[in-house]
Amino acid sequence: MKIKDFVILWFGTLGFWFSVASLATLFPLFMDRAGYEAGWIGFVTGSAALGGLIVRPVVGWAIDRWGTRGFLLAGGGIWLFTSPLVPLLNTPELLLGMRLIQGVGGAMFTAAALGYVGFVTPFEVRGRIISLWDTSGSAANLVAPVLVAGIVMLNGFQLAFWVSGLAGLFAMLFALFLPHVVPGKKAEGAIVPFRFIALSAVKPGLFAIFAGLGTAGFIVLGPLVADILGLPNAGIFVMLFSIGSLAVRPLSAPLSDRLGRNRVILPGLFLLAIALGLIGLIQETWVGYVAPFLFGFGLGSVVPGLMALCVDGSKIEERGSAGNTFYAFWEIGIFLGAYLQGLLLERFGLESYLLTAGITLLTAVIFWLYARQGQIARAPLVEALPLETPDRARW
Repeated sequence: MKIKDFVILWFGTLGFWFSVASLATLFPLFMDRAGYEAGWIGFVTGSAALGGLIVRPVVGWAIDRWGTRGFLLAGGGIWLFTSPLVPLLNTPELLLGMRLIQGVGGAMFTAAALGYVGFVTPFEVRGRIISLWDTSGSAANLVAPVLVAGIVMLNGFQLAFWVSGLAGLFAMLFALFLPHVVPGKKAEGAIVPFRFIALSAVKPGLFAIFAGLGTAGFIVLGPLVADILGLPNAGIFVMLFSIGSLAVRPLSAPLSDRLGRNRVILPGLFLLAIALGLIGLIQETWVGYVAPFLFGFGLGSVVPGLMALCVDGSKIEERGSAGNTFYAFWEIGIFLGAYLQGLLLERFGLESYLLTAGITLLTAVIFWLYARQGQIARAPLVEALPLETPDRARW
């Protein structure tokens, strides 16, 4: 991957995740002010993941067959046009429908962006490049929640939702300048067979489900948790999560390439469990500053590592499907976590986070056992599109 193309993709993804992160803060606050209960807020906000799941069986294959650019543009466009409409919707059914549509756009953009990285990046530097690219999401979470929460406090919801929509336009503009990569045409007349999922990505994807369960409790329900803990600005909770995620990248990315994906994923899973346990055990304001940072630090190792595992074992013409498979499992975890954690939060309060902490801890133990038996690691396929093979000295 050329450095210019990486920068373009990074900023385009930053715009997309800014839109996602701002709505992840605005939706719970908007519904909470409208009088909805926590269980329903979690279900509606998390249903964007469900919308993505509806189209993911075909999106990954379509990216492998027809390339990335059109899906980057369509995904950003959906968030551009839907975000400003949210304050006009006054029934839970309309809000649910809007989140499902946004989930379709999210599935298109995320699968295309990760597929692009996988198509043009060889194994030797893939962990670092995926981790660097994924910092765009953390950078968006660093700014967007605090910004839009502040806008709501000063000017109300309408302007905040417009800012979220304009970030989708930002993503589209950068996508226009990316080279059009179509791995299915690397051989003249090649036809990519239809596939729902990439089988090589299933094992790491299953662990992504359980990482997503806990993440929903921090991202989707984070504004509600911040209010309960007494933080002055709900966006601070997500901002600290992002600082932690960014802080770990200089360490986890090179270790992932040199020592193996397992060596960074496993400690990250244990950190997720610790952070969730802190919220459930110690319900004081200072926990609202410490726990999200720890969780972000752990997730900054887990997610790029699992992404790389999904892509490592796939052929070049199925890497769109591999990345899409990862996101499908991830969104299952986000949706289930948002809905179930919302119901538990409504009934049992923050103590309910102890259950999620236990599930995450069990996931870490199972991952450790699988890694010891060699059932996670596998020989890498180092194939990359020759036209875009990077100058490794630059990375």
